[in-house]
Amino acid sequence: MTDAELKKLLDQLGELDAHGPKGSEAAGPNPEMVRYTCKRADLLEKIVGRVKADEREPWIRQIADCLGAAAQSSPASDKTAYQRPPQT
Repeated sequence: MTDAELKKLLDQLGELDAHGPKGSEAAGPNPEMVRYTCKRADLLEKIVGRVKADEREPWIRQIADCLGAAAQSSPASDKTAYQRPPQT
């Protein structure tokens, strides 16, 4: 991996994950988790734009997981994670 921009994005992703919200036993909306998973999806989309086409699938799956987690952690009236346009 010689792409300096990709390394920077991976470092940002590692930093975000290192300081992400801790799991919560409480059910219901969790704004902190929504912010975290949406930021993570943004970084992942940038990574997808930097990796080779044959290396994208696992990154795209992670984006879907992040948006699913954001949707599950959002209040029922908030459809932001469902309607979020791609950031690439």
